[in-house]
Amino acid sequence: MSAAPPAWRRWASVCLLGPALALAADPPEQNEAAAVQLIPSGYEVDHPELLADQLLWGIAHGVRLLGRACSRQGHSIAAEAWLTWQEREAARIAAYHASLSRHYFRREDVPPPAIAAAIGLKPEIDAAPDDLLPACATLKDALQQPRYDLARRRAEIIRP
Repeated sequence: MSAAPPAWRRWASVCLLGPALALAADPPEQNEAAAVQLIPSGYEVDHPELLADQLLWGIAHGVRLLGRACSRQGHSIAAEAWLTWQEREAARIAAYHASLSRHYFRREDVPPPAIAAAIGLKPEIDAAPDDLLPACATLKDALQQPRYDLARRRAEIIRP
């Protein structure tokens, strides 16, 4: 009798079910176009190192979207905190970018939005400006928290 899968595996499997059903409902020509654009899609729940890259790319992507949205709203403290965080995490983000570019597209020069789309991440935050105020007001403090230390998070994700 096998043990229950880890919680992250169950969570990732549930997340993958919706897009898989949606793709299956598309006309054949759309399915073929999607197959040409990228190699695999979604999360690699059976490959912990790659899954870690995907999850951490998602964190970086979310921070980038929020930082850009806050910057557009004129929240300079949030925008500066985002840029500082991005500089601090640049080497790790670049490593995830290279890994996921190779995984999804079999090449190194893929734009970040294409990787986000391959994983299934939203291209923009779809929130009203007033709804972003609390997030922008707390972004600087949030980015100081251990959950945004990508090296630490990676170690937690792939821990045996």
